[in-house]
Amino acid sequence: MMESNCLQPNDFTLLVNRDNPLSEDYQVQTRKIVNNGVTTDYMFDVRAVEHLEAMLKDAADAGYPILIRSAHRTINYQKMLYTNKVNRYLNRGYSQRAAESEAAKWVAVPGTSEHNLGIVVDIVNQGYTGELEQYFEESDHFKWLVENCADYGFILRYPKTKEAVTGIVYEPWHYRYVGEEVAHYIMDNDLTLEEYWEDVKTNG
Repeated sequence: MMESNCLQPNDFTLLVNRDNPLSEDYQVQTRKIVNNGVTTDYMFDVRAVEHLEAMLKDAADAGYPILIRSAHRTINYQKMLYTNKVNRYLNRGYSQRAAESEAAKWVAVPGTSEHNLGIVVDIVNQGYTGELEQYFEESDHFKWLVENCADYGFILRYPKTKEAVTGIVYEPWHYRYVGEEVAHYIMDNDLTLEEYWEDVKTNG
């Protein structure tokens, strides 16, 4: 385990999930992400965006150019995504309750999405045109991200085999900024953010 000072929470370690929804008055200042000299339409927290941009540049320089698929989302946009996912399951014959439960495994219930924080990005390799799928983990881009993301303050937020802890299926494309020390603590110890907070309560 790393030194205990790596356990100290910061402005970027806020836990957001089904049990810990964002307050209605939560606000974040964002700006557009620049990906290797190209200004995108995706927004990120102004306090952390340079760390993201450095990671994107270094990935490209290493031969693994990355495509952004999603970043900051408003609550209203999250509502649309969730409703659309629920409707897909309803159209397959699921009951309303079952459709909502299944949809929540893939799309966060509005108010419980990390994307509303402005410090989350969904990323895949350039040239990737399909839906976000778990086979992204087979790419060299993913391998580079997992090995290096903590150096820029990011974690793989929803790891494989941790669904019971996070309540979210494995998402090899979803990265969350938490700051470099916390990121290394989480990634080096194969933790989730939920487990990090348990360590904070126990040892912090």
